Order: sequence, then structure tokens, then C-alpha cells
Amino acid sequence: MRNSQKNYKAFTLSEVMITLGILGVVIAMTLPVLMSKYRKQEVSARLKKFYTIMNQAIMMSELENGDIKYWEIEAAYTTDDGSYDYNVGGENCNKFFNRYLAKYIKYYKLTQGYSKENDDGTTSSELSKIYFFDGSTSTIKQGTCIDFGFDINGDKKPNKNGEDKFYFFICPHDKGYRLYATERFSTIGQRTINTHEKAMEACKNSRGSCSRLIQIDGWEIKKDYPYKI
Repeated sequence: MRNSQKNYKAFTLSEVMITLGILGVVIAMTLPVLMSKYRKQEVSARLKKFYTIMNQAIMMSELENGDIKYWEIEAAYTTDDGSYDYNVGGENCNKFFNRYLAKYIKYYKLTQGYSKENDDGTTSSELSKIYFFDGSTSTIKQGTCIDFGFDINGDKKPNKNGEDKFYFFICPHDKGYRLYATERFSTIGQRTINTHEKAMEACKNSRGSCSRLIQIDGWEIKKDYPYKI
């Protein structure tokens, strides 16, 4: 029997270069989309985690400190010009956190808010801040409710509302702020902001309200989310 021999044609250098060029274009087109999708999933997952941890912490604290509606929140303090008093507010926020939440949350540092005058005459102000082990942080601000500014990547950029920073609050007396009556810890917004359309409008009008939109959408950042993540 005679052995048959097949001839295989190799790719030329130009064909290889064209193929690699096409692959490069495809990767350049798809990689940003994949990265954006991953980023949105990461943001929404961290928001849901923070929301869950805080609600669980409050429920555990209620077993020891009583119903949240009886928790003590110091009246909001303002300076002579009517602005937020970072020194008094910082002290009261830390007092509230240490009394009601600290033992039920895993974190590694809590800093106290302050305001100080610099040598050049300018003023530096910082809110109280919680530092978590996963790199996220949350500021605490005293008011009628206790506001939490959750930053999914801490001090890293962009540090922009609606992109990597989102707002929640504790309102012991409710006053119609919680999305659900059973919540202890809620996203920023009136209870009437309870549909995708209403939450979208609120998010567009104020970036600080975007956490409510993500919550209503099932802790998912939809394609029509108005800001780049």
C-alpha cells in the first residue's frame, strides 16, 4: 500500500498579523464592556452587603438596647452661621456608634469628626468615619436621622456620589423615610420614592439619592443607570 502524504499550507506573516489585528480590535471593543459589567456587580454587591450588615447589627442591638424608636439621638448642632458643627456632631456620632452599633459590626477603625482652622486661615473639616476590613468606609453625620455615606473603595477615587459613594440612614422615629416599614436601616429618600421611575428621577436630581434606585432595582445597577460606574 502506498502511503499518501498531505501538504499543509502555513499561514503567511501578513495573514497572522491581520488575524492578530482583528483579535485586538475585538478585545478592545469587548473589554471595556466586561469591565463595566464587573464593576457594576461589585458596587451593587457591596451596597447590599453594607445594607444587610447594618440592618442585622441594629436588630441585634435592639435585643440589648431596646426598640430603635427609643434610641437616643442628640439634637443636631450648628455653628453661629447655621452650618453643621463638625466638632460637636463628630463627638455625638461616635457616642451613638459606640453605644448602639460598634459591638455588632466588624471594623478596624473609627475616627471622630472635627473642624479646625489651619495656619493659612482656611478651615479643614471631616465627618466621623468607620473603616471596614474590605477597604470600604462610611462617614457618619448627625441630624434628625443619622446619615451614613458609604464609599465602596474608601479614600480611593473617584469619591463621587452615585459612582462609588452612596447614602443610607438610621431614622429611629421613621417619619416616613424608610422604604419599608420593617427596615431599621434604609437608603436615602422619602417612603413615597418607591418605584423605579420615581427613584430614577430622584437619582438624576440628586446623586445622593441613587442608593434608593439601586435598592428598588433589587440591588442591581441597570442599563439605564444615569451615571458611569
